[in-house]
Amino acid sequence: MIKGEAREGGRVALPVAATSKATEVVERRDGSVVLTPTSGAAIRRAASDPFVWLAADTDGRFVVPGFMPAFDAIATFVSLLDMLVVTDRPLSEVVDRLPETHIATR
Repeated sequence: MIKGEAREGGRVALPVAATSKATEVVERRDGSVVLTPTSGAAIRRAASDPFVWLAADTDGRFVVPGFMPAFDAIATFVSLLDMLVVTDRPLSEVVDRLPETHIATR
């Protein structure tokens, strides 16, 4: 878990299909993105790297490696609450600061 730490400079694992806007958000916090194949197994495998503190897929599922290297909604929710406490910002403000994205699908 994050345990009250502001996460700057860490690694985030994302599939190659993720929008470049996600990379921009991570890099804005002095972090880096580890690109993975798009399978859930590949994302979970990348999450086992001790320097990766968060991994996600393009369907909105997250892995919080400090808790368990598996997709886990409750761990994600608790980590989100922890990050909000550390930043002392409401979720609405965080969402408003995210870049606008457009994703084309076939």
